[in-house]
Formats: sequence, C-alpha cells, structure tokens
Amino acid sequence: MYKLTTPNKNYNEIFESLAQKTRQNIIGMNTGPVSVWALAIGNPVSLELATVYQRISTMIDKMSIFTATGSDLDKLLNDFNFYRKQPSPASGDWTTRDSVPGTILQIGLLTVNKADGTTYKNTQEIIIDGSGVGIIPVECEISGISGNADIGEISGITSSIAGIGSGENEAAFADGQDQESDAEFLDRYLKGYTASYWNLDGIFSEISQLDGVSSVKVYENDKETLDPLTNMNPKSIFAIVEGGNEQDIAEALYRKTDSGIERMGDTEITVLDLQGNDRIIKFSRPNKTDIEFYFQYSGTANSTQIKDSIINYINAEEIAGTLSNVGAWEEIRKNTDISKIDSFSLYMRRSGDISFIQNLVYAYNENGNAVEVPAP
Repeated sequence: MYKLTTPNKNYNEIFESLAQKTRQNIIGMNTGPVSVWALAIGNPVSLELATVYQRISTMIDKMSIFTATGSDLDKLLNDFNFYRKQPSPASGDWTTRDSVPGTILQIGLLTVNKADGTTYKNTQEIIIDGSGVGIIPVECEISGISGNADIGEISGITSSIAGIGSGENEAAFADGQDQESDAEFLDRYLKGYTASYWNLDGIFSEISQLDGVSSVKVYENDKETLDPLTNMNPKSIFAIVEGGNEQDIAEALYRKTDSGIERMGDTEITVLDLQGNDRIIKFSRPNKTDIEFYFQYSGTANSTQIKDSIINYINAEEIAGTLSNVGAWEEIRKNTDISKIDSFSLYMRRSGDISFIQNLVYAYNENGNAVEVPAP
C-alpha cells in the first residue's frame, strides 16, 4: 500500500503564489496585503484554499495506513479482514488440594486473588473429588495483561466457600491482553502482509501432508485489484485441494494463512480458534473433467499395460497441470518394456470438445479423470 501525500500549503504560501501570478498576468497590479486586490480576491481565496488543503490533507491521512489512527486505522485494515486485538481477560485453572470431598462449587461463587488485589471468579461448576482435589477454571474479572500471573501468584481467597480449602494456580496465566495500540496493530499487519509472499509454500506443504490429499494448488492475489484469471479478490488466498478430510484441510489453512488475508472458495468449514471463536475457512475442490483419450503405437508391447499407464498418468496429474505425450511416455517407461515400442502417440480432449490434441493444459482449478474412447 502506498502512502498518499498532498501539498499542505498554508495561507501565506497561497497568498504569495496568487499575488505573484496576478502580477505576471496584470502588469502593474498592486497585490500588497492591504490593496484592493488583496481585500477583494487575495485574502478570501487564500483562506478558502488553505482550508481546502487542510481538509484534503486530513482526508488522505485517514486513507493511509501509515498515518491513520484509532477508528480510521481500524476501518482501513478491517477491509482486509484484519482486526485489532481487543482486551481480553486472563484465564486458567486454580487448584485446591485440601478441600472437602464432594463439595459442590457453583459457577461464580468462588473469588480468588493475587496479592495486588486482582480477582478471578470460577467459570464452571466443580465437584471436589474424593481426595480433596479440585481443578477449578477461573477468569480474571477485568480484561488486560494485569490479569496474567506467574505460577503460584493467585493464592488468596476473597470469598470463603464452605468446603473449599487453600489453593493456587499451578500454571501461569498468560492469555490476558490489552487492546492493541495503533503501532502494534500496524506492525502486526505489515509483518503478516510481507510474510504472505512467502507463505504459499507453507500452505502447500501443510495441506499436502494431510491424509488423503492427492493434489493441491494454492494461489495468492497480493494486488489491490481483482485477479482476472482466478477472479480472486484483492489480498486473498485461494486453495484448491483434491482429496483429504475437509476439517483437516480447513485447520491446516487456518494454521498457515495470515489472518489479514481473505480465504476464498466455495467450501466453508468452521474452525475453532484457541480462544474458542468460530472461524469460517474457505477453500475449493477442483473441477473434475473427463479427459477422453486414445493412443496409437507400433511394436510388440502389451497394449493393456500402455493403456493402464496412460490412465494412471492422466488421473494423477496435478491441478492446473499439463498433459503431454512426453509425460505419458515417462509413465509408460515405469511399467512397460519400451524396447518393444517402436512408435507411440497419445491424443486427448476434454469431454464435449470436438478435436483431439497431444498437449492439454488444465484450467487453474481443473484436473482430470481418464476415459478411453475409440480412435476416430
């Protein structure tokens, strides 16, 4: 994104510029500060233009992520599905090991605290077990980093409950956060935006290693305009995946895609983030096209082996790949004694097309299913 600038001229600069141009065009014109020209034209026009310059400058500042602040910065980055981190309370488990077995602790009755007075309430109903142990989920009553705590720091009990003994947090509380500042918000966006250029390999690898996935193609539109080939929105990622579990794919995309980048596709899966929020993740399945083929060869090689190799080759070709005689020949070499083949030609077409060709390029979201047909 580029920083927009405009001359922010003040009243005196504008007045002098107008006066100079007036003198150049009207020889002998008095443009002094108390002249008739100044009172009738120079002063009011300069004042109005200075106001306009200031308004334009303010508007441009609000339109640039490098100068916008507060809600103006929020509006700009929200357009890219990138949101400011909001205050959130720290939470975790408070453990008691000397309470009365069978004690029922209802939600919100227990209040524990740090030495500085920061308080936490229990968020679930708990029954103390037979050995007097209770692991009690609690949440700070205020949002922000002040609720974070080191191990053992939350040891006080503000509201005594019959049957509940002493206790403390046996693990640190670290998920409390303050609202993100403008500088932090912008810095996080810029880091994510820059990293996105190098993240396609990460997304590809993460999805490719999933069980059942046979082909992956990931596109990125890092421009400010619609991509004419894929129809992708500006600043978006588009993953097309053949095979694999949809939930696994969505979770892999969530792990590897920057939150400020839009994920496109016609399959929508809900992923639960670490804070328990639903995230809608999108991707697509490829358009599976029937690829009709026939082949001709001379020699003594087994024709069934050749046919099976061609079918394997077409079915295995990746999304947006290219089918060719050379590629088919390489597959045939793996399964057939090619010394028994004197000549070979493969002809292909999409189902519904008229002409057969020897090199077929898939569309950006396409792969194929091999179908043998008689030679014309």
